Amino acid sequence: MEFLGGCAIDASSWDGTNPPNNDGFHISHDAWTVRSRTGLEALDSVWRGLLNSAPAGVATRVMNMTATPGAISTSVQDLAPTETPTAGPTPAGSSNRIVFGLSERQGEEYRFPGVYLLDLVSGQTKQIFGAGVRFQSASPDGKYLLVSEGSTLYRTNVDGAYPLQLTNSLYALGNLDAVWLPNGQIAVVLTESGKTEISILSADGTVAGTLPTATAGPVEIYPTSDSSHIYWESGSCSSPGVCQLGGRGSPARMGA
Repeated sequence: MEFLGGCAIDASSWDGTNPPNNDGFHISHDAWTVRSRTGLEALDSVWRGLLNSAPAGVATRVMNMTATPGAISTSVQDLAPTETPTAGPTPAGSSNRIVFGLSERQGEEYRFPGVYLLDLVSGQTKQIFGAGVRFQSASPDGKYLLVSEGSTLYRTNVDGAYPLQLTNSLYALGNLDAVWLPNGQIAVVLTESGKTEISILSADGTVAGTLPTATAGPVEIYPTSDSSHIYWESGSCSSPGVCQLGGRGSPARMGA
């Protein structure tokens, strides 16, 4: 008898497969329990490693999305797209950085503690956006991010600087509602009058087109390396991250 993932396992008679099926492929209920627990333990280990990667005493810099206009803490609400938007300088070494967002389950809802930047060279992790801000996607060249706060979508530099508001009609309830496309454009799930649709935006927020999605309303969109199709999911959501998915919709063809 041995303990694996907190569960007592009889190693002499249990190999993880489902005895009734006896097909050597499907795993049993006990195996699913072990798989779920060890999976959560692995995620917890990665998260603790990220938290501990910054040396003790190193303060994190928090970007306040509603700060008074100024250098790095410019109020994003005041940065509406203009006819000739100018992006700020791109920080050096962006290809050696990992950006990630966090979510925490609270009852039947999720809360979002913020967006973080891990520098693989220095080993330091810092918070670049505070609570309530969600990470959506990174540009193919690694220079820019898409982040959202409620129904407002922003483009920022990879370190959170120079935020630019792209739209305030983001659906914002799916797990992912905005992705950068291989050609540098942005696919977003927008909502208007209770209906959702997928629109294609340029990097400055200009609407380049709307894709046909038949009768099903999209609630999530998927990253893709396919330059000619957009992949999405239909369904309904009661709150951010809490959705009943109705099945993947047919790929919407770019330029259709």
